[in-house]
Amino acid sequence: MFLQNFYADYFAALVISIIPGFTLLVLFFLRDKIKEPFSMVISTFAMAFIITMPLDLMIHIVDPILLSLFDNQFYYSFLHFFRAGYLEEFLKFSVLYFYVAKNYHFDELIDGVVYGAAIGLGYAVAENLGYIYFNQDYAYTELAFIRLVPMIAHTLFGIIMGILFAKSAFQLIKNNAGIYLSLFIPIFIHGLHNYSGVSNTIPQLTLLFFWTGIIVILFFLSSMPALKEKYKEKEKIALTNYLFIKVSTTGLVFSIVLSIIFGMIS
Repeated sequence: MFLQNFYADYFAALVISIIPGFTLLVLFFLRDKIKEPFSMVISTFAMAFIITMPLDLMIHIVDPILLSLFDNQFYYSFLHFFRAGYLEEFLKFSVLYFYVAKNYHFDELIDGVVYGAAIGLGYAVAENLGYIYFNQDYAYTELAFIRLVPMIAHTLFGIIMGILFAKSAFQLIKNNAGIYLSLFIPIFIHGLHNYSGVSNTIPQLTLLFFWTGIIVILFFLSSMPALKEKYKEKEKIALTNYLFIKVSTTGLVFSIVLSIIFGMIS
């Protein structure tokens, strides 16, 4: 009976963790007026799932360094703005830049929403499954429901990244500003989302990001066809390796500056 209950709870948790992500992915795919190849959308989802593996290697390197350097509030600020905010969003940005944006299927503004959501959802599902697998403190189904909140947050981060990137890629924002912001803003809000949970000086913002994510998801699901007609983007800009290095490097510096600032104010 114990094993039966264990497996029932475990597989129920897997369903709760996976089905909402796939459902949102399909909804974004279906709402695209000129639909992307589903193979491309699902492979983007899978790529975001896979980046959790190099992330785990990075974490095993970064965590001991942070522990050796800091034993105060700076540890938490670097943990959330650099280790979580930068490393996670940098890897998502890499998928968007090299796998999605350089593909010829990425040819209009709304594609940024579709693929950005796919990246956020793919990463969120992988992260949630990891939490369930290594869980020690909660029943599996209880943890799965708790992890729906970060799934919405990651979807929000992905949509923001995708739409800003696409606006620059198709010259609706000049001078590559949107490409820089597509990494900077997710770093900031991701770090703020995580950091607020341990800070004594700023309020807990988890539910704020959750409901903001719900509103953003519903907005884009309802307005994607209209946005397709409203924005007449130009030809896609050249996405060079040099631009990627510049954006990634300045994003790294930005995350360190945020870590120092929030470490000082706490």
